[in-house]
Amino acid sequence: MTAKTAPRRETNKFCFPHYSFMASKITRKAIEIAKRDLRACYASNGIFAGRGHFQQYWCRDSFFASLGASAIGDLSVVKKQLYFFLLNEKKNGKLPGLITPRGRPEYRPLLLSNPVDGNALFVIAFSDYLRRSGDKKFARENFAGVRKAMEWVEGHDWNHDMLIEEGLLANWADSLFKCWKVLYSNVCYCRALEEFAAIAGALGEKALAGRYEKKAAGVKKEINRQFWLQEYYADWIDWKRHENFSSDGNVLAIVWGIADGEKGARIEEFVAEKKLTEVPMRTCYPNYAPWRVATFFTFPSKAFYYHNGLSWPWLGAMNAIALQRLGERKRAGKEMERIAELIVGQGTVHEIFDESGKPVRSALLKSEHPFAWSAALFLLAAEKTGIPREKAGE
Repeated sequence: MTAKTAPRRETNKFCFPHYSFMASKITRKAIEIAKRDLRACYASNGIFAGRGHFQQYWCRDSFFASLGASAIGDLSVVKKQLYFFLLNEKKNGKLPGLITPRGRPEYRPLLLSNPVDGNALFVIAFSDYLRRSGDKKFARENFAGVRKAMEWVEGHDWNHDMLIEEGLLANWADSLFKCWKVLYSNVCYCRALEEFAAIAGALGEKALAGRYEKKAAGVKKEINRQFWLQEYYADWIDWKRHENFSSDGNVLAIVWGIADGEKGARIEEFVAEKKLTEVPMRTCYPNYAPWRVATFFTFPSKAFYYHNGLSWPWLGAMNAIALQRLGERKRAGKEMERIAELIVGQGTVHEIFDESGKPVRSALLKSEHPFAWSAALFLLAAEKTGIPREKAGE
C-alpha cells in the first residue's frame, strides 16, 4: 500500500537567481521527477530502496531516503518507518540491516559483519523527523529504543579511542574489503551522537544531552586527528592509514560540520582537480586494487566498479550541499544542474552511472530505478541549496 499524501496544488512561483532560464526549467522538472520517484517507493511500512530489484526496506537506503521525504513534508511515511524498525529492534539495540516486504528482519544481510551505519542513520533520521514535525509525544514514547540504538553503535569502539571499529563489508560500500576504522562510518557516528544529543535536549534530558554533545566533540576531534591528510580525509585505518580518497566520508564530513571551512575547501579543490563530479559523483580516487573488491571475479565487468569508481547521484547531491555550506553557491548550482540533466534525460532517478553519464545496464549489474536514496537526497539538496520547490500540500 502506498502512503497517502495531501493533494498538491501546482504552482509556477520559481526564482533561480544563479541559473539560466533553461537550467531553471530542467532543475524544476528534475525536482518533480524526483518527488514522483520517491513517492513511488513509499510502501505500507516506510520507504522501499527501489521499485525494481530493491523492493525491500534497506536500513541505510530507507533512512537516507527519509531525509528527503521529510524535506517535502511527507512526515507520516517517515514516522511509520521509524516505528517499523523500532518494532524489529533487538534487545541489545541492533536494528535490522533490511526488512523484507513481508516483515521478516535480516540483521546481517551479507552474513559477514553487522552493518554499523544503519543504526547511526536511524538516529539521524529520527532527530530530523522530530525537528521538522515537533512530535515530542512520539519521541518520548520511543526514546528508550532510540537510546538503545545509539548505545549499540557506541559499543563498537572496541579499543576505546573514541572512534568505532567494524568488520568486513559493514557499511554502505559493501562490495569493498575495508575494516576497522572506516571514515564514512565514523562520520555517520559523529553525526548520530550530535543528533542524539539534540533529541535528548528536546525532551528535557539536559544532562544526557550535554554528555553526548561532549562525546560528539571528542569524536570529531579524533576524526580530524587520525584521518586528515592535508588535502582530504583518509579512507580507513587498520594496521596502517589507507590514503585513498573516498567521496562518501569526505563529502559528509563537510555537510555535517566535521570538516571546518579550510579543510572543506581543500577537499573540494581535490574533487575538482580529479574531476570527480563530471558525472556526479564518483565513489573514489583512485580505483581500488582488484583484491579489495569482494566481486573481483566480475572484473572487468561493470559490477566490479559498483563502489569502485562508478558515479552515484546521491553523492553528487550531498556534494552540492557541501559546496553550499562552504559558500560556493555557483558550484553548488552547477552540481545540481548536472544531476538534474541525468534525471530529466532518463525520465527517472537512477542508482548508478558510468563515466559517460549512462545508467549502468549490464549482464551482472543493472541500475535500480526509481531509486529512493538518490531521489530523496536530490530533494534535500534542493532545499539546502535554496532552490525553490513545491512542498507537499501546496
